[in-house]
Amino acid sequence: MVPAGVPRGHILRGASAVERAEFACSGAGAPYSRAEASGRRFACLQAVTRSAGYALIETLVAAAIVVAVAAGVAHVAVLTSAAVQASGVQGRALFLAVQKMEQLQSLVWTFDGDLQPVSDESTSLAFDPPAAGGRGLQASGPVTGPGADGYVDYLDRDGRWLGTGPRPPAGTAFVRRWSVTPLAVPGSDALLLQVVVVAAGLRGASATLDMRPNDPGVTWLATARVRR
Repeated sequence: MVPAGVPRGHILRGASAVERAEFACSGAGAPYSRAEASGRRFACLQAVTRSAGYALIETLVAAAIVVAVAAGVAHVAVLTSAAVQASGVQGRALFLAVQKMEQLQSLVWTFDGDLQPVSDESTSLAFDPPAAGGRGLQASGPVTGPGADGYVDYLDRDGRWLGTGPRPPAGTAFVRRWSVTPLAVPGSDALLLQVVVVAAGLRGASATLDMRPNDPGVTWLATARVRR
């Protein structure tokens, strides 16, 4: 019973949630008999307990959903990061392939004043910058398979030149090879120029083995050049 003259707020002030629930269910101050009050109090406390149980279950379900969503987002973030990294590597490989193709296109392949063919057959594109003592636009072997001497170089992950030769030096991220093949075109003098850049990080140990244009980590450019 609530003491006469004592406001209900004074009794509930500072009470815990359980104490507030018990007080609310006590029927204090209500015109019930002792038996009625006891029965109503039991039913009320049952309802409060059931409600608290539902609230706990809802909280656990919500927490499980949050954890599942967070795990999914983390998985997507990892996949996205890997895709962005691969895209960056392939973009760098394309840039390096275009760079070598432009160097090949810049070598002399024309006619002199007497309409005699003039060809660069001595510039080495296997060095950076290009140097003398190379093979220029002389016919090479196939662009696939082991890199031919004078038609291969190696670069680090930032595209910096590391060297040339039969074996890639330490730190090689890209293997770049090119080939020069004479074309039998009636009435003209033409070359097939090909450049292949292999991203060692995407291709792994097979970076120096035979490859095809659609292989992972392989960037392949080809063009024909006609003597003019």
